Amino acid sequence: MESVRSSAVAQMVRVVCWSAIGVLLLNFVSFLHAAESIESTRLMQPENLIFSDDFNTFNTNHWERVKGEWSVENGTLRGAEIPAQKHNGVIRAAVPPFKDCAIRFDLCFDGCSQVMFRIMDEKEYVVRIHITTNSFVAYKDDHDHDGPDKAIMLAKAKVSFDLHQWKPVLIEIADGVMTTTIDGVTIKGTNDLFKVEKSKIGFRAYGSAFHIKNIKVWSAGSKP
Repeated sequence: MESVRSSAVAQMVRVVCWSAIGVLLLNFVSFLHAAESIESTRLMQPENLIFSDDFNTFNTNHWERVKGEWSVENGTLRGAEIPAQKHNGVIRAAVPPFKDCAIRFDLCFDGCSQVMFRIMDEKEYVVRIHITTNSFVAYKDDHDHDGPDKAIMLAKAKVSFDLHQWKPVLIEIADGVMTTTIDGVTIKGTNDLFKVEKSKIGFRAYGSAFHIKNIKVWSAGSKP
């Protein structure tokens, strides 16, 4: 009887140990997945993933084609101008409203001279980032179109994209401060406009073409 009891206790201990190991492995895998999803942030702590697209199909519930040619190819969103339109290619997505945020996507040039990423509130522009194969520039955007407000360049840095080379882009906004990081290089700017509630993101293609993938938007709290 004592031998049976000891065997049962040993079996129970093994079950508990393997369960604990399973939990640790699950947490470790979750940590690795998070590390793959977003690079180390500088301004804020990501909290809730509020928008993402893996581009398995073109999601018309997410994206509005405004100008240009936009299609999904092999898990990427491809953007290009249509020359007859005589306008840059433009696409937008409505996202759940946010203030502080982290936004990440992978970018690849496929002939475009320039790519713009833009953040908007319900009606007007708030932020824009211009990216070329050799530089990136952050702006406080024009917030009233035909009114007196104008876009203001905040910061610029060098970067190097080879044709068809993928690089991650990370944009953070926290309490009126914005950073953009590409290839380990970060530029920073400050403006009170960045504190407004924002609800749209978009891209603009200058020429043909570029690709993005793995786009994610997190709402965020300030880092302690």
